[in-house]
Amino acid sequence: MNALNLDKLNLVSPYTVWCKEEGEYGFKTDYDIFFRIYFYPDQTIWQQGAYEFGIMNESRKSSPNDKKVRETIFCVSSTARSRW
Repeated sequence: MNALNLDKLNLVSPYTVWCKEEGEYGFKTDYDIFFRIYFYPDQTIWQQGAYEFGIMNESRKSSPNDKKVRETIFCVSSTARSRW
């Protein structure tokens, strides 16, 4: 998967997103909770072009109902989907 254009993504994302490493992105909430969003190649679906999408609360703390988290995840996934 090609890297996401973070400049464009961060124009619309409620939280600032950064690249952690290839296929992994992170953001920090107003409540000091760090989330990781990842796209890993998955050849069990078909040989090329399939990715596993995941979201992880790296802080391992309970997260309040923060609508900005949902919107940030939506922005990342929409940006990734538009690149396929």
